[in-house]
Amino acid sequence: MGWIKTSDRLPRAGAEVQCRLKHFNTKGVLEHRLVKVEEDDCSWRTADDHSEISYDWDVVEWYEETDQDAPNQ
Repeated sequence: MGWIKTSDRLPRAGAEVQCRLKHFNTKGVLEHRLVKVEEDDCSWRTADDHSEISYDWDVVEWYEETDQDAPNQ
């Protein structure tokens, strides 16, 4: 599918996806693998160790993979 803005649609809870994060002050953008969660105090966690993301960063886009994007098994 491609990159989807979080303002348009979010992945299901528990989904691990590649995300683009934007720093609120510097406006710098980086990519990181995250997991969508539904918690009282956060919506995303890092995929590697499930840490909360700093409130300085906003997830602005996530990548929806298609079957063609998945590695061959």
